[in-house]
Amino acid sequence: MGLRLILHVGMGKAGSTSLQNTLAFHRDLFAQKNLIYPALSSHDHHSYLLPAVLNGDVWPRGFGGNTAEKRERVQQSSERAWEALGEAARTAASQATLVVSCENIFTMRGQSMGRLRDRLTALADEIIPVVYIRSPVDHYLSKAQQVLKFDHRISHKYVFGLPQHLRKLADVFGVRPRVRIFSPSQLHNGCTVQDFLVHHAGFAPEDLSGINVLRNNTSLSAEGTALIQQFNRTAFPGTVPFGNGLTKRVLGLIQAEEVLNSYGKLRLHPPVRRAIADLNQEGLDWLQKNYGCVIADAGDAGATAPASLEGIVAVADLCPVDMAKLRQMTEAVFPDGMDAWIAAALRRQNKVRQKKAVS
Repeated sequence: MGLRLILHVGMGKAGSTSLQNTLAFHRDLFAQKNLIYPALSSHDHHSYLLPAVLNGDVWPRGFGGNTAEKRERVQQSSERAWEALGEAARTAASQATLVVSCENIFTMRGQSMGRLRDRLTALADEIIPVVYIRSPVDHYLSKAQQVLKFDHRISHKYVFGLPQHLRKLADVFGVRPRVRIFSPSQLHNGCTVQDFLVHHAGFAPEDLSGINVLRNNTSLSAEGTALIQQFNRTAFPGTVPFGNGLTKRVLGLIQAEEVLNSYGKLRLHPPVRRAIADLNQEGLDWLQKNYGCVIADAGDAGATAPASLEGIVAVADLCPVDMAKLRQMTEAVFPDGMDAWIAAALRRQNKVRQKKAVS
């Protein structure tokens, strides 16, 4: 048996960042056990492998590269990541297991996934796709908040597409992906990292004691999510630049305020939760029939779904928001008012740009 490659494909918002951070943090320790998690860039994830295989397919917003020149630079970085992966595969012991982790793979188009498969096949004798699946309602809420951190539009992508993505994985790689449910009741010790090590990497439960699991929970409160949506809409009426400095500063201020004071947990209104569950029930039935996986907490029993979800445009349409607490947070984050804060921040930003232009 030669080099084995475990391809962790996501899905997003199902413990991927915690897994990637932990594998990277304990890289040397895992290497001693013939589990290789290669460093391919300055990031713990392996997303930089993807631009080289995307070609003309959809370019994820998080990759940057909104001009031809920038895309070329991103693709050059991607090729360097592939060179690093190739070197890791060549220097690994013949019985080693190589891990590649990138949650964007799960929703890739078939042609791009095929190009990814071809490159990986040249490096390993066996490729094992692994995917962690999260409840549709919980995944939607987590993903919607992530999008709102650098946008002001509510995501209306409510349907999971589980059968489509799992069939595609199986067709492209010629093997059924290993599927686990991202749920405390179904994961080993309620932890994605420990579950991955035990169920996929061959670790015995007693070997986990010395492994420090790194967690990355940056969720905002309901009021914090409503405030960042208001800020993004006010500061960037059109498209919010992904990763922009102004929004990052406000996110930091909101998180600091949430440390000092108590705010409401982000949770879907029961009718919205019920509607999203109903939209995904066919996919969940398919998952149970074909993979034996059950997601029990799909929606609120007894709640009546609204006739349509199209009218949802604000965080308060999705989740209960305490308006008194929202005002409290707004005053704490923007003591002189949001408009005044934005104007002052833009003035500082322009001064910095002018100094750079002069120098």
